[in-house]
Amino acid sequence: MYLGEDGAGKTSLIRKIQGIEEYKKGRGLEYLYLNVHDEDRDDQTRCNVWILDGDLYHKGLLTFSLDAISLKDTLVMLVVDMSKPWTALDSLQKWASVVREHVDKLKIPPEEMKEMEQKLIRDFQEYVEPGEEFPASPQRRSTTSQEDKDDSVVLPLGADTLTHNLGIPVLVVCTKVSLLPVDFATNIHQG
Repeated sequence: MYLGEDGAGKTSLIRKIQGIEEYKKGRGLEYLYLNVHDEDRDDQTRCNVWILDGDLYHKGLLTFSLDAISLKDTLVMLVVDMSKPWTALDSLQKWASVVREHVDKLKIPPEEMKEMEQKLIRDFQEYVEPGEEFPASPQRRSTTSQEDKDDSVVLPLGADTLTHNLGIPVLVVCTKVSLLPVDFATNIHQG
């Protein structure tokens, strides 16, 4: 699920990922898919992609793309236009709020929601940067045996980490970074 302001580059981003040169942008809620090939297993699957229009008027269309059944298998991507960096925080807060309101309306049973939240916390705590063994993909610590589970230490999250846990991963993508205003980029490097 891609969300962000009009002109942030949501459709252009997916078009580049798909390798499509020319694409006609829709209005409201766009549906696309990605063919994903797993070279390790020689397997191919489809990844559904929904792009919500940048006008809040269309937020009700989330009903058609994000329901209680698909929520567990969803990743939300918040797209931020960095050619206007002063709008980034407001945009992130606005679209995160839209997702939070929609997830609340789904009326997921509390025990199921708690399970999803706990899984997200575990995934966050167990994440390790890719090492030399697996340079192309992130890894999780393998805790297959009971001994490993007993020996592994999972540190608590910081006070400001996952304060609004939706039970689903949220990825922030910054587009148009090369268009950052010169004075803004200079201030970042100096400050």
